[in-house]
Amino acid sequence: MAERRAQAGSVTAWFAGQVNVPVGPPQSRVAITNRSDEPVYNVVVFLVFVQGAAPDTGEAAMATFEDHVWDYVRVLSVLPPGAWEILTVGDWGGMQRFPGAETGFTDKSGTHWIRRANGSLEEIATDAVSYYGLNYPLLYSEPQMPGSAP
Repeated sequence: MAERRAQAGSVTAWFAGQVNVPVGPPQSRVAITNRSDEPVYNVVVFLVFVQGAAPDTGEAAMATFEDHVWDYVRVLSVLPPGAWEILTVGDWGGMQRFPGAETGFTDKSGTHWIRRANGSLEEIATDAVSYYGLNYPLLYSEPQMPGSAP
């Protein structure tokens, strides 16, 4: 079992602060790392909440923000090894909210996983895009090197 979870256990994501961008409202920086030696695939990253009256899972975000879910989710076709970051919506404050990040992905063996904002790791039966019910066409993002985003 440990070997089956080895690569999945190497993938983590977390809220890494807000950033002001040249145009528009501030955005949230989400750090995402893949500390394995190989990429993971079909990566879905949600800005969720670890505190406050707001969705605390990707499933809850899909239900709550269905009309503007793309503010809170990013999809990467591949996440290479290393430390990366992506930007999401920054206008999430209120009611003692504090954000976290949840990520779903497929490992090199084709097994599908979710890393919850509380750190727990769950195996799921299908890829994250299908699991969360994201509609096509997908809006793919590219991970950036830490500190390179505006």
